[in-house]
Amino acid sequence: MTSAMENPRLSQPAKESVFWSSARDEKSVDLERPTDSDVSTEALVAGGIRLTPMTAGQIVNEIVLRAMTGNRLLLANHNLHSLYLWQRNADVRKFYELAESVVIDGAPILWLAQNRRDNLGSQHRVGSTDWLVRLLPVAEEAGLKIAFLGGAPGVGERAAIEIMARHPRLEISVRDGYFDTASGSVENEAVLSWLDEVKPDILLVGMGMPLQEAWIAQNYSRLSATVVCTVGGCMDYVAGKQELAPRWMGRLGVEWAFRLTCDPARLWRRYMLEPPVVAAALARRRARRTRASWSTAIAG
Repeated sequence: MTSAMENPRLSQPAKESVFWSSARDEKSVDLERPTDSDVSTEALVAGGIRLTPMTAGQIVNEIVLRAMTGNRLLLANHNLHSLYLWQRNADVRKFYELAESVVIDGAPILWLAQNRRDNLGSQHRVGSTDWLVRLLPVAEEAGLKIAFLGGAPGVGERAAIEIMARHPRLEISVRDGYFDTASGSVENEAVLSWLDEVKPDILLVGMGMPLQEAWIAQNYSRLSATVVCTVGGCMDYVAGKQELAPRWMGRLGVEWAFRLTCDPARLWRRYMLEPPVVAAALARRRARRTRASWSTAIAG
């Protein structure tokens, strides 16, 4: 666990990044459950996937209320990459079956959802960086404990330094995601024992897709945290290791272009090859549904 007492550098944050600057203009979060007019009590299914459209503030409300009341929550996110994996990976599908809330984390997913509900706007497209920056001060005020599992060695520690320099009363524990995730392995058992010892209210898992989803699906029944959230590479942005796109790009649905420019070797397949594959699968699904509707109408 990282604490201000253990590391004197905690009072010396790095130069402000886009992640931290995005918090300056955010409004405070009211600890009230979103109303039915904000978040539908019925599942929204678009393109075959279940979604729970929420704004950043509503996500924070849900996380904090669940953590404070001890009511478990598995919070997931869907973007085009996760939809691609969902179509191909049984572990990913199992994870999304377990997840109670699935937020929209990508413009194409928002567009799919808008075909089913016309009151959704750009504020319902929320990445983990968008809600995490708002969660931290609220969790600090509420006295909630946060654990972060994931990232390369040293990234979590650097992120904790940045967080605690700004939120010194927040208790945060970190552990990297480079371990043998196989069920029953010595390293996996050590991670689970660490979580039992830390007893976080909120666990942030950032090991990248699909590893983080598969690991949670495999171990969810043994996780001691009240709230478990997937955050991907979020801590890289918190730590300043990766540059976060300006938030207006996310609202316009072009953040992918910024990320591709920054890391083309790693992301070109995701942004160039996966979208047409997903689009073709969705088109086939729609065609099957249309044929089924016609057959029903003719038979009737």
